[in-house]
Amino acid sequence: MSGPAWDYDGLFDERVILAELARDVLLRRQQTSFFVETWHIGNLAHARIRNPSVASKYEAEISGRVSEFRPCVYFLDIPIDLMRCRTSHYKQSSFEHAVHFYEQVHLEIRRVVDLFRLDCVVIDASADVEVTTAELLRTAAEPGCSRSESSPELLTR
Repeated sequence: MSGPAWDYDGLFDERVILAELARDVLLRRQQTSFFVETWHIGNLAHARIRNPSVASKYEAEISGRVSEFRPCVYFLDIPIDLMRCRTSHYKQSSFEHAVHFYEQVHLEIRRVVDLFRLDCVVIDASADVEVTTAELLRTAAEPGCSRSESSPELLTR
């Protein structure tokens, strides 16, 4: 897909969601834990921003998958200033659109996590890739990615 992420059409979001739903059949066969980048949580968040009708069309089915798999979400968080820096490769005319879009994605992912009442660990991803990956793997190896009813806030590592 060419062009900026905030301009993708509804067909793109629908194709991504359908491909992810199809991949779930393979994931069901796994006998071990697995990592999936974005999965339904991120895809639904993007669709809710770009194409709310597509998001609405698949939200119930995604809810069923989330209930089935009960994932622990690892949210790789970066400060807004760093996000702005990483987005600086866009032309100046697109820069503010990019910043606004990724700020929306950040908020919408958190809303989707809350909507499905998912376990979520927030990892500071402002360091380089190797450090962030090491932190993700260290955190994933720890027991207890959980969010209790009495304390539904996101866990921060």
